[in-house]
Amino acid sequence: MKGRKPSLSDIKFIIISRGNPLGVSTGKLLPADTEILVPETQKAEYERNLINPIVGCPAKSVGQIRNWALDNFAEETLIMFRDDITAVKSASGERASNLASQEEFLEAIHNTATMAKGARAHVFGFNELSPANYNPTEPFLFTGIADAIIGVIGRKRYFIDDDFSECMDYCMQSMMWDRIVWIDNRYYIKSGTPWNQVTDRNRDSLDKLQKDWGKYIIKKTNNKTGREVLQCKVIRRQKIEYNIWG
Repeated sequence: MKGRKPSLSDIKFIIISRGNPLGVSTGKLLPADTEILVPETQKAEYERNLINPIVGCPAKSVGQIRNWALDNFAEETLIMFRDDITAVKSASGERASNLASQEEFLEAIHNTATMAKGARAHVFGFNELSPANYNPTEPFLFTGIADAIIGVIGRKRYFIDDDFSECMDYCMQSMMWDRIVWIDNRYYIKSGTPWNQVTDRNRDSLDKLQKDWGKYIIKKTNNKTGREVLQCKVIRRQKIEYNIWG
């Protein structure tokens, strides 16, 4: 039935990992039967260190792993988790607080997937930069980057072959072709390295991303930390003016 709430059978959770069998923290937040998708050459090492089912695939980069998932899982909505998520917080109360249970976390993701599908978005995610970014007058954003958790509804395009910028590029493609990416700003996802931080490991990838997307990806220096960070500068806001005097 058109517009129905997607059932859990329509949604697939998968943890994406490469070269990190001892550092998978996301598994503690999800059911123990959540599959971890890794390069086939690393499968045995992951199986020695983790209780989750491990799925090996013929891929080398993280982008290739994500594309294999798109091609090989039948569920309409595929939600891919980075392996280094450490906390999920609700940002909509008086102060940010950890979600009370795994069930609450899963319900939050399921509800966000439902709203994104209702809005006809192809991609959805959450606030990954700071709980202080929450604005109660804008609980949902129509532009942004989903990286630590990225939900893909349907199959429209593929990720680029990269280890660091594949989700950023995917979201930029979605904003260009689909016009929106659904970001649920009510929840903050804490992970090892937020998508916007430039490090020695990801510098080449993010420099190429910035070159590819020009004025829509801006690099600047954080005044407080002195670190280089990226900003996504895509605007999807219609200015509405009210004439209350008639």
